[in-house]
Amino acid sequence: MVFRAALESPVRLAAFATLGVIAYATLCPLELRPSLGQPNWERFIAYALAGFLFVLAYPKRGGFVALGLVCAAVSLELGQYIDPSRHPRLADAAIKSLGAVSGAAASLIATRVAASVRKARCFPRNA
Repeated sequence: MVFRAALESPVRLAAFATLGVIAYATLCPLELRPSLGQPNWERFIAYALAGFLFVLAYPKRGGFVALGLVCAAVSLELGQYIDPSRHPRLADAAIKSLGAVSGAAASLIATRVAASVRKARCFPRNA
């Protein structure tokens, strides 16, 4: 069911793919973890992108998206206990959660601004 819903929209597919990459990077052994720069920025940006994409994919469920990604961040961080080379930290989960909520909020703001711009173009006040 989830895969069917994800395939209905390219944005949904991108959102789930982003979450898959995040899960891999969080749970894989440390030597296999992809690294692009400073880890805290990587965490924040990855979850912000996921939050942004999931809210674009499910625009009427912004709060649930943010809450779900916060739960995913905490769950994946706890999942690091499986691998002895990983070290779960509450601070990492907090950075990830902040990224998810920030991305979700940015997406909500962007979609509302875009809708208001579209409305203003369709119904100009000085016509």
